[in-house]
Amino acid sequence: MEFCDNWGELRHVVEGLKKKQLIQKPNHSTAIHQLAHIATKMKDEEWGAHAAVCHCEIAQIYAKLNEPNEERKQWEKAANEMKTEEKSHHHNRSRVFCPWTSDASACFSRAIKILMALKSLKLAAMVSLEAAKHSLEVENYLAATEHASRAVRLFEGERLCGADALRVLATAQLKTDQIEALLDTLDQLWTLSMKAWHNSTPMGKEVQKEADIATMLVICNRKARRGRQAVLKQTFENGIDFDEAGWVRGASDSPLTTSEFLLVSSLCGCLSLCQKQLAIDLYSKQCHSFFSPLCKEIFLYQLDKL
Repeated sequence: MEFCDNWGELRHVVEGLKKKQLIQKPNHSTAIHQLAHIATKMKDEEWGAHAAVCHCEIAQIYAKLNEPNEERKQWEKAANEMKTEEKSHHHNRSRVFCPWTSDASACFSRAIKILMALKSLKLAAMVSLEAAKHSLEVENYLAATEHASRAVRLFEGERLCGADALRVLATAQLKTDQIEALLDTLDQLWTLSMKAWHNSTPMGKEVQKEADIATMLVICNRKARRGRQAVLKQTFENGIDFDEAGWVRGASDSPLTTSEFLLVSSLCGCLSLCQKQLAIDLYSKQCHSFFSPLCKEIFLYQLDKL
């Protein structure tokens, strides 16, 4: 009964606003206060999607009042409520009063649009990245690609956030079988590691290592394109050879340790030869420990293709 009471209260406030717009000037500040109060009660009762409806209604009021920053905050609050619902798979949508609450991604998009108009590009990038990560979690890969692509553009020149956005974009492209686009994104990640960090720094080496392993896992059973990918593939394919001094040929030019280099070379060999069980054993026993989440996703993708 409590939920019905709260929903009835929401109806009363929204319909009251609409009626007053026809006959007199509505009291927007009172409506905002009432809707915020209802949203809190809905959230306390774990009806997050319905709390989101309240925040969307408040956003619409702020839009009429020409207060874009306050409007943006309400869209973000709505998105965060929808996030919780979508993650728990209890997404109760309501289109009766609020047709724009289709999902968290739509609410994030409205907030981002306002931030772009306000020239708050750094904040727009951060919200875009948050939206992309959530879209990945709920398997909305097209939305994840859109938000992550925007985040990559807006984070240009940023090291940590830029790398994070590229990883999310690469994962979304993998999930939608955009392999050529994925390879371009991995090239961007590698370029970022070389430009933003000196490749002798620990962070620079880690990002470069991730880009190299991820790229190799993608191209191990396909023809490499020219440039870095062709050189990388040749390096790893020759990785089990030793030079006159007893060093692993090619490993000295790689950010990987000698043992990691040999393991990745062997794993890629198993994948290219369709030796599925050998690849599983090698990955689970030795490669899993130094693979990044992105590299793990690519390996599992390639394994599923065998």
